Amino acid sequence: MNFYGIRELSNNTKAVLSNVTNGNKVVITDNGKPTAIMINITEENFEFVLDAINRIELLKKLKESEEELKSGVECRDAFDVLGELKAKYGKV
Repeated sequence: MNFYGIRELSNNTKAVLSNVTNGNKVVITDNGKPTAIMINITEENFEFVLDAINRIELLKKLKESEEELKSGVECRDAFDVLGELKAKYGKV
């Protein structure tokens, strides 16, 4: 896995994309903090990768909700949350 700052990405975009195209994962950083990950995708695996990313976002939301419950924060109605998730991801 290779790390590139935003300035380096801007100045060497073609080289960074070539690195990704060759199968390497690339982390983009802003002031030394990771902000994005670049991976090689193809037409064949595009939908699979997109679905995996959506699932990761769902898991993150579930973890946040679980932590809110444990801390005693008042929770939103489950049907409202499901409606939001369906609107964003198309399916749950």
